[in-house]
Amino acid sequence: DSVQGLEPRVSYLIDNQLMSRRGQDTMVRLVVVFLIAVLLVSVAQTGARTRWAYTTHYDYIDVDQVLKNSRLYTKYFECLMGQGKCTPEAKELRDKLPEALQTNCAMCSERQANESHKVIRFLIQQRPEDFRMLEAKYDPSGLYMKRYEEEIKLNATST
Repeated sequence: DSVQGLEPRVSYLIDNQLMSRRGQDTMVRLVVVFLIAVLLVSVAQTGARTRWAYTTHYDYIDVDQVLKNSRLYTKYFECLMGQGKCTPEAKELRDKLPEALQTNCAMCSERQANESHKVIRFLIQQRPEDFRMLEAKYDPSGLYMKRYEEEIKLNATST
């Protein structure tokens, strides 16, 4: 009698322990999945914020046209040198240029990075005096130019 009386209680306790473990396992899995999801979202947002920190609003500008057009080029150059009025596009460039130089354009879009290299090559080859003036203003120690020279050499050997 006493064994039969304990049997349902033991069965109930064992079932509760199993349910409790299953519940705990399920809860642990849910917490792990949730933490992984939060981590992935935060990494994705941080990566996006870091990589694309500069606005792409002005990426439509035809840089080749600006470089070929003396009037447009002069307006941008004077703005960068602090000697003339700035269009919103030129002001954005002037404001972001020091940081872009410091970070080697780490927060530029791919197009912005390509266009900036194009402009640097143009200035060195076609407008060396303007380049020296910009370099004196934005890179007086020559630190960033050394980095770009190394990058240009690397790109020249890899192509």
